[in-house]
Amino acid sequence: MSKILKKILNSHFSFILFIIVTTLLIFRPLFSDGYPSWADNSTPPVLNMTRFNSKSNFTYSEQYHGLVYNSNEILINFLPNKIATIFNIFILDPRILSIIWVVFPYITLNICLYFSFFNVFRDKRLSFLLTLFYIFSPWNLSLIAYGWSWTSYSIACGILFISYFIRYLEYPKFKDVVTMSLLSVFGFINIANFYVVLLSAFIFLFIYILVNKIKLSEVYLLYKNLLFLPLIILLINLYWILPIGPMSRELNSGFDNLPKIYPTSILTYLNTFFFSTNFSLFEEFSSIFKFFNSFLFRIFYIFFLLAVLWYILKNATHDKKLKTYLFLYLLLFGLSLGVNFSLLWVAFQSLPGAFMIRSPQLKFYPILFFLLTLLVGRVIQKYNPKKFIYFTFSVVFFGVIGFARSGPFSYWSNVTPPCDYREVIKVLNNSDSKYFTVAEFPEIWGTPKISWLNDRYATPILNSMIYNPLIIYNKWNTAVIPEYLKEVYTNPSTDIPAILGRGGVKYVLVHKDYSNFRVKKDFSSMEGLSKVVGGENVDLFEVSEHFYKDLFYSEVKNLEHERINPIMQVVKIKPGEQLTFNRQYDVSLKLYDEKDIRNMGYYDCNFSIGDLNFCDILLLKVNPLSKEPLDKDHKNNWILPENSSGSYVVYYEPQIYFYIGLIISFVAFILNVLYLLLVRDSTKNKRIVLN
Repeated sequence: MSKILKKILNSHFSFILFIIVTTLLIFRPLFSDGYPSWADNSTPPVLNMTRFNSKSNFTYSEQYHGLVYNSNEILINFLPNKIATIFNIFILDPRILSIIWVVFPYITLNICLYFSFFNVFRDKRLSFLLTLFYIFSPWNLSLIAYGWSWTSYSIACGILFISYFIRYLEYPKFKDVVTMSLLSVFGFINIANFYVVLLSAFIFLFIYILVNKIKLSEVYLLYKNLLFLPLIILLINLYWILPIGPMSRELNSGFDNLPKIYPTSILTYLNTFFFSTNFSLFEEFSSIFKFFNSFLFRIFYIFFLLAVLWYILKNATHDKKLKTYLFLYLLLFGLSLGVNFSLLWVAFQSLPGAFMIRSPQLKFYPILFFLLTLLVGRVIQKYNPKKFIYFTFSVVFFGVIGFARSGPFSYWSNVTPPCDYREVIKVLNNSDSKYFTVAEFPEIWGTPKISWLNDRYATPILNSMIYNPLIIYNKWNTAVIPEYLKEVYTNPSTDIPAILGRGGVKYVLVHKDYSNFRVKKDFSSMEGLSKVVGGENVDLFEVSEHFYKDLFYSEVKNLEHERINPIMQVVKIKPGEQLTFNRQYDVSLKLYDEKDIRNMGYYDCNFSIGDLNFCDILLLKVNPLSKEPLDKDHKNNWILPENSSGSYVVYYEPQIYFYIGLIISFVAFILNVLYLLLVRDSTKNKRIVLN
C-alpha cells in the first residue's frame, strides 16, 4: 500500500494538482462578490461575449470607431476568445466566467513551468520545487499585479518552447520541432514576448555550439531539422500574418511615445538583479511589494544568489550546461537594462523587429528568471548540496510569506458597478442603440483613477460591458481618433455636438469619477446634447437628430442599412447618388454591387463556422466599385453607377486574407498534431553531449 501511495504522490498528476490548488489559493480573493477589474489589461472581455467574439474574429475592430484595425487585434484575441467560448458553453454566470478568464492563464503558466523544468531535468520532484521557486518570486508577483492575463499564455508557451529547444539540442528529434511550432501559436499572443523567446533560442544555439565545440560541418548534420521550424511556424500562424500586407496600406500607427513610458532610471543593474519592475518601484504600488523590496529580503536574496554564483564558478569550467545557461543569462541580463547598456542595446535595436520591445525588463524577465531557475536546478541535480537545497526551500518559504503579506487582491479588489453605471449599460445595450458610436470624455493619457474605487488604478468595467465601439482619447495613441473628430478634443471653442454628430457619434459618455482627470467642458449646457443618464459617477448624453448623421448617408439624408457583422454592411440607396460610409477613410474598405455578388454565387455558398463566413473568399472574384477621392472629412465616398442595383455591400477586404490564412493554419495545425500522435520515437536519436 505504501508503495502505491508513494507512486501516486510522485506522479505528474499529484504535482500538477498541487500546482493548480496553489494557484487557486493565490487568486482566492477574486472569488468574492463583484467582477475582477484591476491593473493593466485584466478587465474581462468575457463580460460581453458578443463584442468579444466580434473583436476576436474580425480584422475590422469596431472599437475606437473602426480605427484599431490590424492583425494584432486578431493575434491577441483569437485564441483566448476560443478558450473563453468553450468555458462559456458550460458556465453561464458572467461573474464566474470573468474570474476564470483571469485565473486560467496563470494556471496554464504554472503547469507549463513544471513541464518546462521536467523537459530539462527529467526529475518530477526537482521540477516541482523549481516551479514553486518561480511562482513565489518577486517577478511572478509583478506578473500578477500587472494583470497580464492573456500575456501569461504567451509567457507559458514561450518558456515551454525554450525547454523543448534545450532538449532538442541534446536529443535532436523532429517531434520537438513540431511541438515548438505548435507552441508558437499561443506564444505569439504577445508578439514582443515571443520575439524575445525566438531571439533567446537563437543565442542559446550559438552559445551551445561554442561551449560544446561542435564543428560547423557537424551543425547541419545534427540540427538540420531546425530549418523546418521557421517554415512550420509561418504556416501555422498564417491566419494573422497573411492579412498584414493588405492592412498595412492604411495602418494607423500612433505609438511613437510608448518607448518613453518607462523611465530609464528603472532599468538598472540592481533592479534587474532583484527582478524589480517599474510596477514594484512606483510609489503608489510600493505597499504590494513592501516585503520583496525590504532590506531583510534583499540581503537574504543576495546571499542566495551568491551561493548560486559560487557553485557556478566552482563547476562551470567542467560543466557545459552551467556554462551555457550562465552565458545566456548574462546576455539577457544586459538586454534587460535597455538603453542603460548602450553597446548591447544598440546592437539589439539593429535587429529586424526589435522596435517592438518598448519595455525591455518586462519582455526579458520571464526568460531571464527561467534561466536563473535552471541554474539553481542544475546545481541541485548535478551536485546535490544539502545546504543549498535547504537554502532553495527557504527562498520558496520567504516567497510564500511575500505573497501572503503583499495581498495584491486586497489592492485590486473586485468591483460592482454603481447604479448610474448599470443604467448606462442598460441604455447602450438596448437593441435599438447597441451599435451606435460613443465618444468618451474627459481626454486621458494613461490609466485613470476612479473615485468610487478609492482612487485606485482600475480599468473602467463599463467599457467591457457595453456593445458599442468607444472613442477614447489617449495621448499614447492619438491615431485612434478619426481625423474628423480630433477637433473636439483639441479645440476648446469647437461646436462639439455638431462635429460629433457629423462624425456619426450618437452618444457622449462623460466620466465624473476620474479623480486624476477633470472634465474641462460643461456638456449639460451644450445645445444639441440631451442627458439620457445622470449620476454621481457618469453621465450619458445623446446627440440630437438635427446634428446626427448615420453610419451611411447621401448628402443630408440617412439611409437604410443592415449590419451583417463588423466587416460587412448592406445599404440601400438610389443609383447615381453619392454614398458616404461614416468611418475613417481606408483604402481596404470596398463597395460591391449586391447584384454582382449574387451573380458570383455568393448566396449559394454555405461554408461558415459560427461568426466566420468563409464564403467571403468569393468576393476576390467580384470587381468593387471605384472609390471617390478623399474628401476634407477623411471619409469613404462612392458615386454609384446609374446602371447599378440600388443595394450595395461595404466590406473590409483584409478579412478575406484572414480566412485564407486561417484555412492554411488550421490544416497545418491538424497535420502537426497528427504527426505527434502517430509518429514513433526513433531509437537512433542519441544524446549529443555528455558531461
